[in-house]
Formats: sequence, structure tokens, C-alpha cells
Amino acid sequence: MLIKFLDDYEQIILLCAKNNYTEKQAEEVLSALEIQRFLKQKQMPRTKELNQVIKAIYKTKSDDNEDDSDEDSGSGSYLWVAESGSCHACNELDGQVFDEEPERPHPNCKCEIREIDEKETNNRKEKHQKNINKRDEFIENLNEQTKFNNKKNEPKSEETPTGYCATYVNNALEKSGLKIRRQRSAFQHGEPLEDIDFKPFYIHDEEKQGKEWLKSYQPKKGDIIVIQPTQDGKHPDGHIAAYNDKNKQWVSDFKQSTVHGLKNQKLENLNYTIYRNPDWQDWKIDDN
Repeated sequence: MLIKFLDDYEQIILLCAKNNYTEKQAEEVLSALEIQRFLKQKQMPRTKELNQVIKAIYKTKSDDNEDDSDEDSGSGSYLWVAESGSCHACNELDGQVFDEEPERPHPNCKCEIREIDEKETNNRKEKHQKNINKRDEFIENLNEQTKFNNKKNEPKSEETPTGYCATYVNNALEKSGLKIRRQRSAFQHGEPLEDIDFKPFYIHDEEKQGKEWLKSYQPKKGDIIVIQPTQDGKHPDGHIAAYNDKNKQWVSDFKQSTVHGLKNQKLENLNYTIYRNPDWQDWKIDDN
């Protein structure tokens, strides 16, 4: 397997991959130049032999061009597959497609970076755009709802709460095409969110009471915070809200001036979970 050559012959293998060689073809090139002999000696090949590798790669590729004309042209991309239990930085990249092989966020990263062909690239881009449209529609619907009191069926100030945060968030999700299991109280919406592909991104529980939230956390459009009932009993149903990056504020049944949207409360003293939908994240490829 090529993996056994990786440590000592990384550049050779990368060159093979760059020129769209299969594992078998790359092994044949290495074998033809008797690389095994150098592996045993744990030495790099001499410059002359390394040049032979390069020439052999390009010569073989040129000879195979006609036969490979119907195969993938190498215009695909790279898919990031986060390892189970990955750090926040890696989880943010999970499922993203890159035009060029991305750099790893830290030295010990064990996530998979998988090369995908043009067809899969296009399919993933198309699916991603549909998900981004759902996210944008969700936030747009939620913002629009803050102008109206659903219970009294009359207009209201966007900054005025109604006490029905869960209803507003659920309505906006459903209008964007996501059917969520409605619960009586806002704090009960954790599992229903997971059912529609949201994942817990940051949990602030009793062990973190009195502490600020994760410093590395940056709110992303469409993030949803689910807050548990407050200890003072003033908010027995908890609270739920979503983040709108355009105005850099959290929105529920009203446009909030704080993350939690609760009177006389401090975020660090609350129990809450921030949920994020991996399919709703902007890709770095989109910035190009």
C-alpha cells in the first residue's frame, strides 16, 4: 500500500496524486525505480533517481492521456470529513468542499480529506446551495415575524417580546421547509432540533456556571440557542432564539439586545445549548 511510503516519499506520492495516478500506477512507478531498496535503508533516493521518478510520471501520464480521455479530468475538489469527537475547528469544516486541498487547523488532526470527482463536487455544491437557501429563508421569516403579534393578531414593535418564542422559531423553521416536533416549552426543543439535523455545538451546563461561553465560539447565521428554565423560577419555559449575522443579534419572537433575551439574567449563570446545522454553514470555497 502507498501509505507505507508516506513518511519518506511524501513528495513523490503527492506528485503521483497531482497527476491523477491510481494507487496501482503510483506503486508501479515506485517499484520500477527500485524505491523498495531505499526504503530498507531508510534513505531518500539520489537527485538523479528522483528526477527519473518525475520523468517517469509525466511520460506515463502522457502515454495514458488518450486511453484516459473519458476518465475524471482532475477538476474535482476535496471533501472534509471530520473524525468522530473532533474539535470545534474541525467540526466547522465537516462536509465542506474545497477547490484546493485545505490546511489542517492543528498538527494532530486526524480528519479525512477526501478527493472527490467533478460529478460529486457539483452534486454537493447544488445540495449545499439548497440548504443555504433554507437557512436564509428561516432567518428572513423569523425577522419578519417579529413585526407581528401572532397571539393578538396585530402589528407590534420588533423589540417587544410576546412570550411565545418557540412558536415563532417553529413557524419560521416550517416555512423554510423543516418540519419540527413542537413542544410545549422552549427548553424542550433540543431533541426536536437534532431530529432535523441540528447538532449540539456548545453546551453550557451546571459545571460551567459562572463562566463565560467558549471564547473560540463565533455565532453563525442560523445557530439556535435553547435555554433551560432559570434557577430563580422567573422563566419556567426557558427560551429559544436564532442568530442573524446581518444585524449580529439573536432573534426569537422579538429582536433581542442580548444573547439570552431574558430580563435580569446573566448568560454565564444560565444552562443552555447552542445548536448548529452543519449543512447550513458557508463554505470557504464560496469566498473565492
